[in-house]
Amino acid sequence: MLFFFKKKKLVVDCFTHDRAAYELYPLRKATPYYPETIKKMPGFVKTQDKETNVDINIATIKQCTGITGLYKHGAIIPFWTDYVCQPHKCIVEKRSRLGVAEGMAQQTLTEHPRIQYPGLFDDFVNVKFQGVWNLSEPNGTKFIVMPAVYNLNNLNNNFIIPPALSYYDIQSQTNLQMFIRKDSPDFTILAGTPILHLIPLIDSDRQVEYKTHLVDIEEWTRVGQAPHNFPQLGAGVRNARFRKLLKEKEEMDKMEKKSKCPFGFSK
Repeated sequence: MLFFFKKKKLVVDCFTHDRAAYELYPLRKATPYYPETIKKMPGFVKTQDKETNVDINIATIKQCTGITGLYKHGAIIPFWTDYVCQPHKCIVEKRSRLGVAEGMAQQTLTEHPRIQYPGLFDDFVNVKFQGVWNLSEPNGTKFIVMPAVYNLNNLNNNFIIPPALSYYDIQSQTNLQMFIRKDSPDFTILAGTPILHLIPLIDSDRQVEYKTHLVDIEEWTRVGQAPHNFPQLGAGVRNARFRKLLKEKEEMDKMEKKSKCPFGFSK
């Protein structure tokens, strides 16, 4: 007799201190963010066969299962601020700021110095936005984090958002790395624009739930095992270093527990 067990649902808890992000443009499953441009596009267009001039129908990308399937999986994080960038002024003339963002986002706007990525993106300048969503998924499920390319449309001409692999058991942040073309024309990204697509690397038939929570900034910074102020100047990868120290701490806890006699007196 064969027994079929329903796979356990994957639950991702998503915490933010940003009320606008929580109420107006929340992190949610990708399906509702399917691009309006593609929705309005005809499924087929007429063209002429080059050899016979006979009118034929050809499919547009609206029929592409690779795109429709993409939006059936994962979650979208919309941009959480308005951002105005004039690359010539901000980058070429080396002004003090890398563009203008709203309120708190402006305070967290930073960049990685070029020495951290030698030989890469020579014609670009890095801008880093601190994410407003901290995620928690205790099992260490891996997620592909990629740009929401089809939603960004022509903005893809101005910058690159490099894809990456992430997990949310140890670290929780969803920071956005953007590499802006030095010769890019001026551009604006509005809050609510779908910008990141998170896709869990799990079986396609496994259900996923993204639970959003509005919390104060103190609780928001406590999400994830690795503290936000965990030291990073030492050698080694931050998360690997945290895992190593956590394991050492747990081993010392075990040793300390074993060293105590059953009656509560130390040996």
